Amino acid sequence: MWTGLDPWIGLDSIENNCRNAMKIARQQFGIPLILRPEHLASHDLDELSAITYLSYFIKVGAPGYNATLQRIQPIVRNAPVFNFTVII
Repeated sequence: MWTGLDPWIGLDSIENNCRNAMKIARQQFGIPLILRPEHLASHDLDELSAITYLSYFIKVGAPGYNATLQRIQPIVRNAPVFNFTVII
């Protein structure tokens, strides 16, 4: 799935990597295309746009949600974490 992305690419191919990654994210995880690949690849990408796009990866049921819960749990051993929206 991610094996087609090349971490050692020239500037011209960065946009292609973004295009491929965003296509995979949409097809495999239902992440909406709220940015264009050339915008995501740009050095001028604003922080709010990047955070908004990346936030889709950690919404409930998204690929990063359970992984994040698993990473957080050992850090806060005295307070079990079941979600990121409700404080018990």
